[in-house]
Amino acid sequence: MTGLELILAGLLVGVLVGATGMGAGSLMAPVLISMFSVSAVAAVGTDLLYSAGTKLVGGARHWTLRTVNVEIALWMAAGSVPAAVLGVFASTTFISTAASGSSVAQVIEATYPSAALHSNRRVMVVLPPGYGRSGQRYPVVEMLHGVPGGLEEAIGGLNMAPLSSQSKTPFIVVAPDGTGSAVCESDFANTSSQPMGTVTGPALRQWVDAHYSTNGTWDVTGLSAGGYGAAYLPTLSPGAYQAACPMSGFFTAEPPAFAGQSAAVKQAGSPILHVSAGGPRTLLVAGSSDQESVDQARRYISAMNAVGEPNSGLTTNPGAHDLPVWTTGIKQCLGYFFPASGLHG
Repeated sequence: MTGLELILAGLLVGVLVGATGMGAGSLMAPVLISMFSVSAVAAVGTDLLYSAGTKLVGGARHWTLRTVNVEIALWMAAGSVPAAVLGVFASTTFISTAASGSSVAQVIEATYPSAALHSNRRVMVVLPPGYGRSGQRYPVVEMLHGVPGGLEEAIGGLNMAPLSSQSKTPFIVVAPDGTGSAVCESDFANTSSQPMGTVTGPALRQWVDAHYSTNGTWDVTGLSAGGYGAAYLPTLSPGAYQAACPMSGFFTAEPPAFAGQSAAVKQAGSPILHVSAGGPRTLLVAGSSDQESVDQARRYISAMNAVGEPNSGLTTNPGAHDLPVWTTGIKQCLGYFFPASGLHG
């Protein structure tokens, strides 16, 4: 999902709304859900804010053209404004109830506080079917997106909700936004410029464990830059993750995230230098024709083997550094995390 694509979608819907008076909600919300993998709840909220602007402009134009019947508008507002307020409360209750009793996985977009960045950070959460119905507590899979890319691509592009619905082992998925405030391509790492490792590691885990029914078991996976993050975050918090599955990742500190950083920061940010016998059990995934990722993975496996860190080696899938490799790979990762899930690449 790029800014240009969103601008073009907004332009098309804006023209249709301005020309016909058709409700933007019947147009923009389905576009956001079907084309940009935005969750239904977020699509409704985003569309409401967006349509307020388009209708304000359209209404102002009709006012100047003297095509507005003020009396009718006031009578309609007397009914619709209170109803809209009630609708917001009703939908909030409905969404909460649906999420707790649904037979399919639910995707929720939220924010969590980051003391390190003095701001709130975006996160997408996938709750398994029946979440909250029986008081069950669930393991968590942290999913780290690549660059370019984002939360929607990580959750929607890899079909995390359908996979959650298919799994025989229920689990929660959380996908934090790894876009840095100082350096956009943060690689989910701590540097002197920004503490993104802390933000997407300990701070996220603390918030998720406090707000959702988790059982304390965390696994981590990611693709490309997120693959690096899946290897890095366990070194930042030893023992926090039971298993890791980096896909097409790299294992040394690299620019742009580490551009201009000191040797000490780069050393701390190189997972290959921090393998240990107490590290998480690890499976690596890469495309068979992605030679750079394959070479990186083999060096990382050699480092793990040298110190006795548990690992299941490298799995290669047909393809390069691309989505088909990762859509197969995520099934392999989930099957590695949860052998009884029935999910396998």
